[in-house]
Amino acid sequence: MKPDNLAYLISVAREKMSRFIVSELQRHKIGKLVPSHGDILMALYQHGSLPMKDLVRMIRKDKSTVTPLVEKLINLGYVDKNQDEQDLRIKKIALTFKGRSLRPIFDEISEKLYQRIYKNISVEEGKTLRLLLEKIIAHW
Repeated sequence: MKPDNLAYLISVAREKMSRFIVSELQRHKIGKLVPSHGDILMALYQHGSLPMKDLVRMIRKDKSTVTPLVEKLINLGYVDKNQDEQDLRIKKIALTFKGRSLRPIFDEISEKLYQRIYKNISVEEGKTLRLLLEKIIAHW
């Protein structure tokens, strides 16, 4: 694989960000979580309880990937799975008190990650990078 390959560079950036997040989670003594759990928790922080299908769509992962992540969050006491009051066929994922209490830690980690990502690039470069990555993602 050539180091100038865009896919390679995106992969390296993703790996570095994941390692950073894992180290921050461990520093806060919540090392049983992984970055993919953060995607779920952040979606719930932003939208409250969500049906599984909406959660899957929001974090752009397959249901087969999200289901075990949610199950682990349930087992760790961070989220609950409840039936929707209007439609009993729908299971909604919601934060518990323990899950909500992680919000300040996740906000801190997100801010540190943001600062690290944008440390050596201008605001304009950041906007361009985001636009280009969104175009790549939309293409798939």
